[in-house]
Parts: sequence; structure tokens; C-alpha cells
Amino acid sequence: MGPEPRPWCPDSAGFIVYEVRPLNVRELPNERIVFRAVYAHRFVFKCRQRGPLVYSLTLLPQEERTIYEFERHRRTNSSSSVMSSRGTFYQYLSNVGESAASSSSFTFDRKSDSSSVSGGGSAGIDLGFFSIGGGASAGSSSSDSSGHDVSRVASTFNRAVQITSQTIEVSRSVVVSQYEDDEKGVSTSRKLKNANRCRSVTYYASRIYEKFVLSTILSRIEVRLPGSNVFIPIEDVDGPLRDEIRRLVESGQLPRGGTTSKEYEVGLPTDGLLWEAELGYCDSCEPQRDTLYDLEVELAKLEVQRRTALLAAGTLDPFEPAPVPPV
Repeated sequence: MGPEPRPWCPDSAGFIVYEVRPLNVRELPNERIVFRAVYAHRFVFKCRQRGPLVYSLTLLPQEERTIYEFERHRRTNSSSSVMSSRGTFYQYLSNVGESAASSSSFTFDRKSDSSSVSGGGSAGIDLGFFSIGGGASAGSSSSDSSGHDVSRVASTFNRAVQITSQTIEVSRSVVVSQYEDDEKGVSTSRKLKNANRCRSVTYYASRIYEKFVLSTILSRIEVRLPGSNVFIPIEDVDGPLRDEIRRLVESGQLPRGGTTSKEYEVGLPTDGLLWEAELGYCDSCEPQRDTLYDLEVELAKLEVQRRTALLAAGTLDPFEPAPVPPV
């Protein structure tokens, strides 16, 4: 016998995206000491949700159509750069994280409260701390405690996720049509047939979103000491510098780790489409044909009752008499 199957993790496990933000501290014991804050954004799966309607088609009784569909993502990208929706989401968030990490450092100070954000550009997405596409440019400066307030960081990250989700929806849109447009040989087709005699059938094609609950926590504060290229948690610092770091935390110049934010609900688009069929409520057959169909159903019910009675009586002869051979 083989080993027992490995258990699946519960949906509450989710996945985590880390974000690193540099910290400017006014009263540094050494100018070569660098601090940074590490935030953990946790996505916990909640449910699946029907997304926007992509295509609808009504087939009359006994009608048949061929439907073609293709992804814009596969048309506009080479085969080596094609990835799933989740992979595209991670790639966009990685770009966002790199943009945020390379932006201006934030100064954490509970006593001051002044900030400014400026940005400009065209045909781009500009959130102040990062930009996507177009000629957008942005700059930000902050001397506000909200620069590293967990609620503010979570709100900013939530906006980034929402815009990323919309960007993926646009870049990975699926086109459904009754006309074949196979320039690169990446279209797929399917045949839809309405086998009903008297009722129409309407087919709906929709996107599917996965809903996640997003929460943010200030995971830890890290420091890079003089002569080192590695960041370590401030709890691992020894010697006199440990007391100095504790003083910075108590004076409010460094944020405290472990602080959590409120939860947000975000939706991420998935690959493919959901096809659903709906039977029409209107009967298109004339009354005489409806009566004929009803008689066929009643005849089938009587035949089932006859065969059931024969079996109950112990008659094992064929239900239908054997055909008489020709003379």
C-alpha cells in the first residue's frame, strides 16, 4: 500500500504578499544604519463570484451554431510570455512592490502631520507611489505617521490590487463571436445545439472572479547595520544599539510590529469562461403539436406500467414480440 494522501490546507491559509518600505529616522545613532518596515498582505479565499457577462446567444428549437472564442492576452503576447491570470497578478504586484521600494523613503513620526503627493502624466495609472503604463510620473514625500500607519498602507495596497484586477480584466479579455477570426491560430470553437422541440435556449458566457479577504499586518521592522549588506529583525540586535532601537520605538520614531488593519474584499479574475444555459419560458409549438407530444409522453408512461406489471407477475418473455420472418 502506498502512503496516505497528504492533507489539503484549509481555505483560511490563503497566500501572503510582502511589501517592504524604507524608513527615515531622524535621530539615528549612526548615519550608516538603515531601517525598513516589512508588511504582510494576506489573501484568504472567500468564495467564487460570477463576473461580467461576456456573450449571450439565443438558439431557436433545433437550431445549431458554431461559436469561436480567443484570449486577447494570447493574441498580443508571444508563446514564451503567456502565463495564467494568477501569474499575471503576481507579476503586476511585483512591479508595484519594486516601484514602491524604489520611491522616496517615509519618515515615521507620530508628532508631525504633513504630507504631499504630486503626479502627472498621460494614459497611465498613477497612484502617487507607483505608476503603470503611459507616460505617468509621480513623486511623493511624507512626514506623517500615516506614511507607515498600517491602515493607510492597507488602503493603498487595496487600491493597487483593485486597479491590478481591472488591468488584468482588460489585458486578458476573452472575445466570443460567431465569426472566425483566426489570424494566429489561437481561436477555439464549440458547437451549440438546441435539441428542444418547442422552446428556445439562451446561452450566457461570463467571467468568474475569486473573492478574497485582504488584511495587512506590520510583520516586522528590520535594520541593516554598518558593514553589513543583510537586513535583520531589530529584535536580533545585541549590545548598546539594542537599547537605542528600543528608545526609538518608545519615542514613536519607529512603528511597532504586529499591528493589523481592517479587512477588505477584493476580486481576482480567473482564466476561462462560465457557460450557462437557460430554457425559454415561451412555447413556440402550435397546440396540435403540443397535444401530440403529450400523448407520446402518456403512451410511454403506460408502457412502463405494463412492463412493470409483467415483471411483477413473473413473466420473463420479451416485452416486444419477435419479428415474424418473411416467408
